[in-house]
Amino acid sequence: AGVEYVNDYTIISNTHLFFHPAAEYVRVLHMTLLFEVTKQLTTILKDGTFSSLYNTDTEATFMNGCRIHWCCDPNIYNTPPASAPRTRSKVRCIYNGDFNSTPETSTIELIVK
Repeated sequence: AGVEYVNDYTIISNTHLFFHPAAEYVRVLHMTLLFEVTKQLTTILKDGTFSSLYNTDTEATFMNGCRIHWCCDPNIYNTPPASAPRTRSKVRCIYNGDFNSTPETSTIELIVK
């Protein structure tokens, strides 16, 4: 039996979605983009290929000026030696911010799913 290497990560997002009464579709698009980026970050963290995060720019700009910032310090990771058994990391996601939406909107429906 070897040493078990377990990493727990938390992705915290903060957003301020665009507001206009007739622009619900923009908020849905922005949340869809946020979920997709979070999914990609989750995969990177679970696979242990997080070095790709701190070897790149710490900001990316997407459609409509939506920006993503991240901070990854390689010194905080519990990196197992190559000979260690692989374990999958746990990743939690917290989404917060001003969604500019009410409970009956498509944006909130998407978030709750």
